[in-house]
Amino acid sequence: MKNLNIRKLLALYFDWILIALILGIPMVLISPLIFKLPYKTIVFISLVLTVVVYFLFTKRDMLFKGRSLGKRFFNLAVYNELNKELLSLNVLQKRGIIEFFTFPIDFFLILFEGKQIADYVCRTEVRDYKK
Repeated sequence: MKNLNIRKLLALYFDWILIALILGIPMVLISPLIFKLPYKTIVFISLVLTVVVYFLFTKRDMLFKGRSLGKRFFNLAVYNELNKELLSLNVLQKRGIIEFFTFPIDFFLILFEGKQIADYVCRTEVRDYKK
């Protein structure tokens, strides 16, 4: 697949699908029990799942040194825009947090501009991985 912007989008959604599967399968297994639980317990479970999704999404690039599973699958990596090197963990974490909150807007930005809001703020770029 040659179009870089499409590969970036697919990598991002691949990561979201993996996170949904990681959380979705256990939820399907315990869903019959949820309706029997008290309201406060359901709210607590929802909050815990929100925190887990936030953690998995914002740390996905950090855990794999700039190459989340989606980026690995589509042979992409996050690089510093200026010196074209892989990023530090601090920048990857900052980038992940920004991505989490700007996710809906990023779809259109990646499609038309090739960059996310996090790329502009952190001065990064997602491009083909070079070993």
